Amino acid sequence: MADLLADGDEEHDGLALGFVPDHYLTEYAHPASTARTAQVSELERFRGMGSRDVLARALLLGGFSFPAVNLQSPPPADAPPVIALASAPTLGADVQRRLVDHLRAGGRLLLHGPLPERDHDGTPCTLLADTLGVTADGWMEGGLHYFPSVVGRDWAAGPAEVRVGYAQLLAGAGEPLLVEVGSGRPCAMEVAVGTGRALIIAADYPCHLGFWRAALDRLGVRRRLRHDADEPGLVLTSTVDRAGQRLLHLLNVAPSAIEFGLRHRDRPLLSGRRLRIPARTGLMLPADVRVGTATLVETSCELLSRSDHEVLLRPTQAEDVAVFATDRKVRADRGEVHVDGATVTVTIRSADHAPLRVAFV
Repeated sequence: MADLLADGDEEHDGLALGFVPDHYLTEYAHPASTARTAQVSELERFRGMGSRDVLARALLLGGFSFPAVNLQSPPPADAPPVIALASAPTLGADVQRRLVDHLRAGGRLLLHGPLPERDHDGTPCTLLADTLGVTADGWMEGGLHYFPSVVGRDWAAGPAEVRVGYAQLLAGAGEPLLVEVGSGRPCAMEVAVGTGRALIIAADYPCHLGFWRAALDRLGVRRRLRHDADEPGLVLTSTVDRAGQRLLHLLNVAPSAIEFGLRHRDRPLLSGRRLRIPARTGLMLPADVRVGTATLVETSCELLSRSDHEVLLRPTQAEDVAVFATDRKVRADRGEVHVDGATVTVTIRSADHAPLRVAFV
């Protein structure tokens, strides 16, 4: 699969994780500056993937594929319409201005963390908060005797209240999404900015995938790959080359096996067959890959080798299928071969997952 991997690019879901290089300039702090020490501590807590890495984990385990975008550089021409950013109280004026421009141009923003309130030199800077029409109005922090709890409102309603490590209370004209139970005040809001839209999640809400999927759905992000597994742990993405040859990358990072059905752009894959991936294991499944004049349309087998006249596959399930589009005769060294016009389906039942050779004659 070397050529498929080398020539393929990851497919994305119209979403990017915001990256702020200046958030990592924390190696040095003047020992006599309590303000700088506090700023470094805040940046280390909230930067990058969010408090406790919740934002990135929720996006990955939620089934989303996304790149990162450097928010300190001008946006590329093909910039995704949705930016997810783990925010900190410190956020440069240039970055805040770009996010404001993004929203006013109809873009969407998922902001997870405290509202930015100062530039990197400590100067007050609330460009983004002012555009959103939202202000910070209190801070609830978990401690020895008290942890704040939050509960959802509107489309986020339904799940029971949940503990959080912190909750920043918000005031403004936005629609409340999460309310801190003890105070009854919002710590997450949905705000419209012209034709743009922002979700502000100013609490370290846990990695409850239903909530985060609903949040991204609210912002118009649609997953290409979907599964119906009940338990979390699947990371899905795909790569495709210029000729349309695709690899589906399915990773199970959970400590137990996961069974699931898979859909690509709402079309069932493998005729709706369920797949099983053992704990901490991954599969790369080829799709629309050419084998000489034939095309390997889809399969639950991994690709070991291919030439103009044959393909070698490694079964991965108790029962595997490989679907080809070809007008040539197909011979498999074992299994059942079913021909329906130009579609040939090979079904294999294998206990030892020994390689399967399929030839075109």
